[in-house]
Amino acid sequence: MKILFFTEYYYSFNKNGATSFSSSHLRYLRLKYPSDEIEVIYLGAETDFWKEQPDFANQNISVTKIPVANTEHAVLSIRILGIAFGTRKISTLIDSLFALSLSNQDLILIKNKISSTMGIRYIWCEHLTPLLYLNLLSLKEELTTKIVYSHHDFLYKILLKRRGWFKDIVRSFFIKRLELSLFKGLRYFVSGSASEIEFAKINLSKQAHCQLLPCIYPAIQQKNRGLIPSLSDKVKIYHLGTVSATANRIGLVSFMKNVFPKIEHLDFTLEFIGNVKDFFLAEFPEYIEHPKIRLHGFVENLDELIEEQMIHIIPYQGFTGTRTRIGNLIQYKPCLVGYTNMTDSYPILSNNENALVANDLIEFIELLKEGVKRKELRQRLSLQVELDFGVYEQGLLSKSWNNN
Repeated sequence: MKILFFTEYYYSFNKNGATSFSSSHLRYLRLKYPSDEIEVIYLGAETDFWKEQPDFANQNISVTKIPVANTEHAVLSIRILGIAFGTRKISTLIDSLFALSLSNQDLILIKNKISSTMGIRYIWCEHLTPLLYLNLLSLKEELTTKIVYSHHDFLYKILLKRRGWFKDIVRSFFIKRLELSLFKGLRYFVSGSASEIEFAKINLSKQAHCQLLPCIYPAIQQKNRGLIPSLSDKVKIYHLGTVSATANRIGLVSFMKNVFPKIEHLDFTLEFIGNVKDFFLAEFPEYIEHPKIRLHGFVENLDELIEEQMIHIIPYQGFTGTRTRIGNLIQYKPCLVGYTNMTDSYPILSNNENALVANDLIEFIELLKEGVKRKELRQRLSLQVELDFGVYEQGLLSKSWNNN
């Protein structure tokens, strides 16, 4: 059998959430179907697809590069709005809303590759862009039923969160219409969010199959889990992530305005990992030299900085910003402190069993205080949190997915 894996992202767990998810899913497919031939159709601009050495055999994974620029929005105009309002055809909606950069010749090459490939198990589309291109190809029905849509975020929601300008609102309206139209033709749907799975079930056909598939980091399998070191006397509160991500930026504003003043008197250091210094200079200049705050910037090897069994905060309450971060952090035996959105991507998390999960801001502050004050609480929760890759094997191996 053969799997065609369409992605814009090179193999790496050290760039951003979308890249980590794509890498995790490629790794997942290789481990779940070790005898299958996998061909990566790489739409990214980077020359080298293998940015990191994988922890699996990749000799029988071929990479075909068709570099494209980022998927750009088409300029909104009265003509485009008229087309978008007046059509139900997906390809017309795509052409009206996006300025896709693949040439007709490239599209023909992709279509011929798919049509000439025998014994296809899945045509895996990592995120929205590959799915848009495949919908321009007018594939035969027996091929479209092989498509797996690996969903990261709804683009129409992201547009509203980022700026909320009038153009964004108008564009979001039409992109929502497009995204829901794309759903109707899908047979397989994968997401790292349980709430998105439930939303998809409402909008997908009754014949479609859905699978919750969190982002799993290789280090979880590789890290030497020897004797647990003694906890440091100084409590450390970590925040991992750059403010270029909307969830991180909103969460940090809330944390610095509403939480930090309430816990400042306690004994801890606040360790920010990621590019947040410019954000602090602009938004909170009074804290830039604070003795409890340390701005580390980008850290390539987290093993050199993060101590096990320390507090890790996820201060954003929306349903983004947790999907890859938690998968990465669990290997460090953290005492996770966040909101109920953490359980959307990782249902294994439960308050006071393996994490501190708050329902609202007031509870978040109280749980964080408890975590700082109580060493035995941090240690107990840290020892209980674990994410086993094998927990998620059954979904793709179940009979409902094995249609070949």
